Amino acid sequence: GEVIRAFRPSSIHSDGRMDFEIERLAVDPPIFHLHNVLTSRECELLMQSASSMVPAETVTEGDTVSRPNCKVAWLSNPLTQQMAMSIGNLFLSSPIKRNPQTRVEDLQILEY
Repeated sequence: GEVIRAFRPSSIHSDGRMDFEIERLAVDPPIFHLHNVLTSRECELLMQSASSMVPAETVTEGDTVSRPNCKVAWLSNPLTQQMAMSIGNLFLSSPIKRNPQTRVEDLQILEY
């Protein structure tokens, strides 16, 4: 698919930015792969933050057997908030970003 180069702020890099690539995998629905958007250190911090996972609510209407051992951690810390803002700036339209009611969910980390 189509690939573009992008960057986001990063306190870990001396120049203050993290370069990465965005690859479009599908148009409808829009699916993107963000190559190298996180550093190894950021991945370690996310995994440490997610160490207190709890059983996830996995039952949907009419479904009583799916993913009985699924766990989830909801993360809200400076790292995940910075990531959400950086990625949101790439994918959200200007009118959405300017809307004071626009919110982003906390990061979910799932274990299946």
